[in-house]
Amino acid sequence: MNNLPSTGARFPDESHTPDESHTTALDARLLALLPAFALGATDPDEAAFVRRHLADVGGAEDELAAYTRLTEALYCAAPQVAPPPALEGRLRAALAGALSPSPATAVAPGRGRNWRWPRLAVLATAAAAVLLALNLWWLREATTLRTENATLQNQVAAQATAVAAQQAQLATQQQQINAQAEELEGLRNQEAMLANTVASQIDLLAQVVTAAGESYDMPPAQSDSPAFATVAWLDQPGVGVLRAERFPPLPPDMVYQFWLIKDGARTSGGIFTVDANGRGTLVFTPGGSLDDFDGMGVTPEPAGGSAGPTAPPVVTATLHHS
Repeated sequence: MNNLPSTGARFPDESHTPDESHTTALDARLLALLPAFALGATDPDEAAFVRRHLADVGGAEDELAAYTRLTEALYCAAPQVAPPPALEGRLRAALAGALSPSPATAVAPGRGRNWRWPRLAVLATAAAAVLLALNLWWLREATTLRTENATLQNQVAAQATAVAAQQAQLATQQQQINAQAEELEGLRNQEAMLANTVASQIDLLAQVVTAAGESYDMPPAQSDSPAFATVAWLDQPGVGVLRAERFPPLPPDMVYQFWLIKDGARTSGGIFTVDANGRGTLVFTPGGSLDDFDGMGVTPEPAGGSAGPTAPPVVTATLHHS
């Protein structure tokens, strides 16, 4: 008869006391929770359990330290990749399937769930690694966006500063332009006043010359023209004055030129313009006596005058000396 004990049986001196069995189960559960605890994947009760019994299990603290180093290595070694769009759905489905007990693997009453901890720790580690990679990717993307945003803000600030400087420069230039415009307006007023003064003096001189000197009429050269001119001359100072009436107005690039004629040769006595009423005055000094010439005329010429007449005369006169 076989007196050997059956499989699984123990001799009385090999059996464990209740305290020893509890210690073994506690050790197994604690060691199974260490990976998830290192990753921060335990629930509050499990985390409290690990902290309470960590010092009670030999080697548990060293193993937790190793898992912690592994977790830190995962943070540093995770590559920067864009996660597939369907990864989150597949991961949630896998976790749901792993955490849902099947009928064949349901836990018997009173036996606890210690047998599932190694598998759950592996799954939790894998899930934490994937989530860590995703978080690192999003963190790097956010850092890149913040850097680009800061660069753009600096560029916008620099452009705003440049625009402000340009606006200040434009404002200064506008002030200078306004000041120059005011100065120009003042000069124009002075010019108008001087022109009025000169016109008054010329008119007075013309009256004096006309009253004291010789006077010659210059009728129109064309029978249908209303133009007329008078020339007064004082021999002693050698000054003459031409006063034009009803002359046709000229364009801005044209002037009237007065000619003194001697034996068919024409000498310029000066140029002048007329106002909107066709009136104009010219004071001239030919450098000699009017008796030295035998004729006079006025022609329209380009601005600045010509060396000789280039157009038909408006008025003419023949000088007859006694």
